[in-house]
Order: sequence, then structure tokens, then C-alpha cells
Amino acid sequence: MQINLKKLKITNFKGIQNFETELEHVTDIYGDNGTGKSTIMDAFLWLFFGKNSNDASKFEIKRLDSRNNFIKDIEAEVAATLDVDGQLIVAKKVLRQKWVTRRGSVEKDYSGDENIYYWNDVPLKESEFKVKIKSIMEESVFKLITNPFYFNSLSWQDRRNTLISIAGEIDNESVLESIITAKNKGSFGSLITALNQKKSLDEFKREIAAKKKKIKDEAESIPSRIDEVKRGMPEAIDFEDIKNNIASHKVAIQQIQQQIDDESALAVAENSRRTRLLNEHQNNKETHQQKIYGLKDSIRTIEFEARQKASESDTQLSAEITSVNRLLADKTTEQSKIKASIESLERQLLTKKNDLIALQNEYDSIDLGTNDFDEASFNNIIAGIEKQIFDKNQLVERIGAEIERITNEELSFDNVEFSCPSCGQHLPTNNIDAKKAELRNKFNQDKENRLNELKNQGNSNLDEIDALDARIVSKRNERVHYGEVFNTNKSKKLNAQVEK
Repeated sequence: MQINLKKLKITNFKGIQNFETELEHVTDIYGDNGTGKSTIMDAFLWLFFGKNSNDASKFEIKRLDSRNNFIKDIEAEVAATLDVDGQLIVAKKVLRQKWVTRRGSVEKDYSGDENIYYWNDVPLKESEFKVKIKSIMEESVFKLITNPFYFNSLSWQDRRNTLISIAGEIDNESVLESIITAKNKGSFGSLITALNQKKSLDEFKREIAAKKKKIKDEAESIPSRIDEVKRGMPEAIDFEDIKNNIASHKVAIQQIQQQIDDESALAVAENSRRTRLLNEHQNNKETHQQKIYGLKDSIRTIEFEARQKASESDTQLSAEITSVNRLLADKTTEQSKIKASIESLERQLLTKKNDLIALQNEYDSIDLGTNDFDEASFNNIIAGIEKQIFDKNQLVERIGAEIERITNEELSFDNVEFSCPSCGQHLPTNNIDAKKAELRNKFNQDKENRLNELKNQGNSNLDEIDALDARIVSKRNERVHYGEVFNTNKSKKLNAQVEK
């Protein structure tokens, strides 16, 4: 692959504001110190590899002002035109400053830089741009052919690999043919076997070194292992002494066995005595247990009979209570109805008295024969009646709200304990159900009585409202009638005075 740099353009890169040159086969760049020679090299390397001539990836790129602060809102740009095997390629890289306006602020804040890549004016991602560069030039190869100091900065392994990649690698067979003779061929047997197994020289050297170390460690441990074996060897045995020990131990065993037999006989006798006592105790226990069972049966029988009698007494008492409560509820209902009737009659009587007083007042205030017609009196009477109607309507609304509240009432037996009033014990389940039914009937009866009483009051007030509405109509008609009569009488009087 043949690569030629045809053109290089630099804008706002470090100390260079604008620089553009076309390069020939040989182009010399020279000048005094600090005039920008290294900057041109830095720009070229930054474009393709993101580093400067010192192989640093982090260095200042943006132009600085007289106070040594970077100039805001300008972009650093480097573009190169390459001829790659006769094809022109334009690679460009732009460093753009990022400025953001934060919430609550009117000024923009600097938030960093971003790199933008182009390949023949087509935007690319960083990874795509690097793939393009790597396809035409390796960074290491470029440094080798452009920097004479780069090779010596490598490690000896990388320098060797670089030379081998340039000169070509020598195969193992050629090396062995040059050093192996008929006399020393046996010395290289292991090496030939390792090379035939595709092992590298480094791997073979490490393998030989590991074997040598293992053999050396084993050789160093042999003396200590010999001492350990010697320490573990048993001492010389005196068989005659052992026989004497065995005979004395047999005599001791016989004595101990005799003691064991004597103590066993005593233990058997003691065990027989304890067994006899245990049997006697067990028999007494069974006898007492039977008595206990008999007493428990008697207690259960007495308790059952007592509960039976209590249940019958409770049932009879509940029935009597239910009967009395029912009679009381009936009397209460009858009393409520009588009371409601009396109150209704009293209200009607009061209404009639009020009507009579009002009529008397009206009559006293109206005298068509001597006084002038007073329309204001009629208006006051009508306003008073309207006030009564308003009050009655308010009362009807309150009665309706109370009826709705009572209608929504429900009886709940939560956390209610049902027990006998005499002994305090909890009632049986059937008695509890009867008690609940009794309470429910009483609640419903009381609820019905209150609703009937409120309905009667409401109906009575509605009747009174209808009567008052009729009075208003009557008074309005009377007002019109008396007005006409007054005007007629007044005209007659005027005519009589005119005739005189």
C-alpha cells in the first residue's frame, strides 16, 4: 500500500490560527524555536491517533489569549488529504467546545469538549473513524517510519518481534541443522521433542527450569526425611519382659472378673426387689386411677344435669322476657300513637287559635264604613303567613333528614356478650339466637314507632302549609275585593259632595 500526504490544513490548533499547505514528494518544514514546527506534527498525530509528538493523549489543544486563558466559542480543526493507492481521502477532526445555560442563569457555562470526526465530509463515530485509519496505517508502523527514536524506546521483546516481522522468522529446522552434529545429537533429543510438540523456546526453557527446581527441592528434603524415618523407628523389644507382663495382667483380669461377678449378683437381687416394688406401685396407681375416672364421670354427670336445668330455666325465662317485651312494645306503640294524636290535635287547636286571633285582628283593622282602606295591613298579614310557611318548610326538611337518619340505622351485635343475668355464664347458642331475634324485633319496632311519629308530624305540618297557602290566596283575593269596595265607596262620597 502506498500512502502520500497531499494537503494539510490546521485551524485554531494550539498557537496556529490558520495554516494550510500542499505537500510534494519531499517537503521541508523548518524555522526557529517556538514558531510551530512541533505544533504541525502534533496536529497531524492528533488527527490520526489522538496523541501529540510526545505520545501523550492529554495535552492542551485550544488557542490561548494574552492572559493564558483559552479563547471561547472557536473550534480547533485539522484536515488532511491522503492519496492511498491513487484514491484521494479527506480525513478531518474537529474539537468543539460545549456551552450550556443552566436553570436560573442567563450566562452560558463551559461544560467540556467533544470531538467530531469526518471521512470525506461524512460524519463518523469515533470507533468508525479509528477503524478507517487502522485500515490504511498502523500507529506503531507509522511511528517506526516517522520517528527515529521510537524503536529504541521499545522493550527488547518488542524490538525483537519488530525485527522478526521485518526480516522474517527463521524456522527451527534451520537452526537445528546448523548446530547439531553426529557427536552432540543425543544432547538435543529433548529440545527436538519439545519443538516437534510446537513448544516455543521460552516455554521449553520454563519447563526445564521447573523440573530442575523440583529435583533440587526434593534433594534438599532427603536428609530431613531420613531423620524423620529414624525418629519413627520403634525401639528394641524384650519378649521375656512382655510375657511376664501378660501373665500378671491375666491374674489382675481374673480378680477383676470375680469382683464383677459378685457385684452382678448383688445387682440382680436389688433389681428383683425394685421390680417387685414397682409392680406394687403400678397396681396401686391403677386402683387410684380407676377411682379418679369414676369421680370424673360423676362430676360430668352432675355438670350435665346442672347445665340441662339451667338451659331449661333460661329457655323459660327467655320466653317470659320475650312475652313481656312484646307486650311492652305493643303498649309503647299504642302510647306513641295516642301521644302523636294528642300532639296533632294540640297543634291543630293552636293553629285554629292563631287563625282566630289573626281574623280578629284583621277584622279590627278593617272598617270600610269609617276608615280608609289600608292595603299595608293586608300585606303585613300575607307576609306573616309566608313567614309561617317558611318556618313550616324548614321543620319539614328537618323531619325528613331525621327520617332518613333513622331509616339508615342498623342493629349490630359486634362485641356484644350474651350471658345469663342470674349466674353470669354465657348462654348456649340457641339461647343467643333467640336473644338476638328478640333484640332485633325490639329494635325494628322502636325504629318503626319513631318513623311513624315523624311521618305524622311531617304530614301534619304539610297540611298546615296547605292551609296557610289557601289563606294567602284568600287574603290576596280579599285585598283586591276590599280595594274595589273602598274605591267604589270613595267615588260615591265624592259624587255626593259634588252634588251638594
